[in-house]
Amino acid sequence: MRTMNKIKRLFKHGLFFNAIFHRLSEFGFEIVPFYLFLEDYYIDSLANNLFARAKPKSSQWVIEYLKKEDMKQVVDISNAYFTYFTEHKLLEMLANGCICLGAKKNGNIIAFIWCNLQGCHEKRLSFPLKHDEAYFFCAFTERNYRGVGLAPYLRMHLMKDLIEKGRKRFYSINALFNTPAIKFKKKFNAKPAKLCLYVRFIKRYEKTYILKDYAKNTSGANNSGLRMFC
Repeated sequence: MRTMNKIKRLFKHGLFFNAIFHRLSEFGFEIVPFYLFLEDYYIDSLANNLFARAKPKSSQWVIEYLKKEDMKQVVDISNAYFTYFTEHKLLEMLANGCICLGAKKNGNIIAFIWCNLQGCHEKRLSFPLKHDEAYFFCAFTERNYRGVGLAPYLRMHLMKDLIEKGRKRFYSINALFNTPAIKFKKKFNAKPAKLCLYVRFIKRYEKTYILKDYAKNTSGANNSGLRMFC
């Protein structure tokens, strides 16, 4: 019964195929279609609308950039749901051009979002960023605080800070079948820049294919800037 309920929840939230792909990856086989999204805020009206929306939803939340001493708590709360991080890895990310904006309540981290100012350095795709670009990844909200507008507010707060510093183009990656995440991105005027396919068979073959280029003139993430894995 528990398994059936889990499957129903995955179908409900559009994550069933993501779960299948994740299961296959445990055996060394990965076939992952994904989008590279771009949010362009060089249009003043879009930036102004973002600024108007980036207002606190609750006085109980404290928004601040997380520091080295916060990383252990980030590991503890995120690894309760997935096992992507170690404290050493997070400290390394901070030292190499990444920033992490978090929300705290009573001193405890309840949400965070990471941003890389140097480049996109994912396993499936890698390219350098220009001075006016940033790459968003790994947004997380504690289960008890989901559905109250915290995740979009945190993202808008980060985007507002970056726009004010001259960074107005934001990249992110989403699995093709992660419907909730794609709907979330579209609220921020995100548009697909590329449709890609990552393929890995054990340790013998690894490559990312560009299936469709929606904007060949997109700066930073053009075909020549992508690092293809073979």
